This record gives sequence, C-alpha cells and structure tokens, in this order.
Amino acid sequence: MLTRRSALVAGLAVSLVGCAKNQPTAPAHVWQGEALGAPGSIKLYGLDKSTADQWFAKAGQTIDRLSRIFSLYQNHSEISRLNRETELQNASPEFLELLDQSMRISELTEGAFDISVQAYWTTVTNWQGQNISLAEKTRKMAKARQLVNYRNIQVSGSNIRFLQKGMAITLNGIAQGYIAEQVAHLLAQSGATSGLVDLGEFQAFGQREFTIDIQSPHNVLHTAGQIKLQNAGLATSASGGGALGENFSHIFAPSGYPVVPEFASVSVVHASASWADALATAFTLMPEREVFDSLEKAGVQGAMLVRNDGQILEI
Repeated sequence: MLTRRSALVAGLAVSLVGCAKNQPTAPAHVWQGEALGAPGSIKLYGLDKSTADQWFAKAGQTIDRLSRIFSLYQNHSEISRLNRETELQNASPEFLELLDQSMRISELTEGAFDISVQAYWTTVTNWQGQNISLAEKTRKMAKARQLVNYRNIQVSGSNIRFLQKGMAITLNGIAQGYIAEQVAHLLAQSGATSGLVDLGEFQAFGQREFTIDIQSPHNVLHTAGQIKLQNAGLATSASGGGALGENFSHIFAPSGYPVVPEFASVSVVHASASWADALATAFTLMPEREVFDSLEKAGVQGAMLVRNDGQILEI
C-alpha cells in the first residue's frame, strides 16, 4: 500500500477556502513552509499578528523535529537509521506511536496499508534508466514481494527491529497526516478560535468550518467536489499522481491487491489526519465492497471516491 508522498505529494492538490459558520468574515494569519519536502500552510484565526507569529515559530519547530524522525531523505532520521541498520533502539515516542497506528490500520484494512512496501519503491527506482527486460523486472519485483509484510516489524518497548533481512519501511502514506495533526494539537493551545493546518493533508480545529475543493484526478483544472471540514482531518490519495512510469503508480499494492486500482482518487475525513492519510491510501487499492465494509469500523466521518470512469461516490 504505501505512497512516496514526501516530495511528490501524491494526494491530489487541493485548494481551500475557510468560511465561518454564522460568523462575519475574519482575517487569517498565514504561515507557509514545507513538511517532508511538500509545501504546506497554516491559517490561524482570532489571534493578533504578534501572537500568531510566535505560534507559527513553535509550529515550524514541531515540523522540523518530526521531519527528523520520519523523513527518508534525511540520512540520520530515525526511519533512515532503522532501514539502514534493521534495528533501532530507544525510538522516540512519536515514532512508536506512528508505528502502532500503522500496524492497527494494516490489520483493519487486511494489509492494504503496509509500510514495508518500501522494498518495491527501492526496486523500481533502482532500474529506472536501465535497459532491463520485462522478465528481469518481474523477477526483481517477485523478490521484493518477499520483503513486504508488516508483521515482520517487531516492536519491543522502545526498540524496533526487522525480522527479515533486506526489508525497509516508509511512513510517507501516514506521516504527513500525523505531522499536520500534531501541529494542529499544538496550535489549539494558542487561544486561536480556529485554524487549518495543510501539510499535504489537512487538520482543522476550532469553530470555523472550512470548505475544501477536491481536484479531479482526471483533470487538475476541474474539481470533483467539495468537502466541509470542521475539527477533523482530511486526506486525498490519487493512484495516478506521481507515477514512476511503465505503468507503475507511486502507490504500491501488497500481495493480493490489483495492480490497477479501482478508484482514481479517494478523499477521507477522519477525526485524525494520520488515519485519514493512511485510509485514503489503502482505499485506492481496495475493492469497493471492502472499502464500504471498513468505513464504520475505521471511524470514517465522510469520504469522496472517484472511480476510474469519473463516477463520484460521496459518503
């Protein structure tokens, strides 16, 4: 299941407009930056500029700190050290929490979400630009498949290790949502009446309702629809975004799931942006019946699913 959404931001680019429920329009203070290589922004309402700037600085520090844990592009991040050394001692509470969430979502989606698909990404990117036969590619992918199994990640206390040599993980299908959620929790202490954190995935807090435009996966100049967001997280995953060429999507399906996803894009609203992030990724790979079976037990508050033929399902 997992997507390489740090630099690519595979979830459809979404535009946003904040609108207060039964309130006059109030100006927002805006921060712009990036998280895990993706552009991001934060809107805060109900604060003076000086106070907002102080909290933006704290938010930036939180983003930097969490990026040093989850980024595959930082050589000394916790995830990079684990992938390189196959074992990590004294992992941070945040890393352990996100691993626990990932495992629970893997169980809930019956493996459609699996952070150990990093083996596929490594395999495909290693042969880019090389003259490799189809038979050789098939062999390499079959070898990589043997390394994909989230159950081979063992957590004991604050120590993490892989039970199979050669495996690796990526948290890019859940970490952006997690960071957005953690930043929103921080900013909710600022005294702001409302806020919206957009770090590739959204987390809204406070009394304001935000309207999010979901872009069509078939034409980025068009919108598939709008989602209202209040005190919740939102994530969108598109199977076609960030494709690696040669019919390889940036979202890799674990064993047993179709190569061609049933949905072109999936947007999920959940109390937790990290859960919304992971579920949006998993749902692009799952048959429609299994998606609907998972909604209630996953705590999904709403969803917009766009089929490959353009039909839109709103829940």
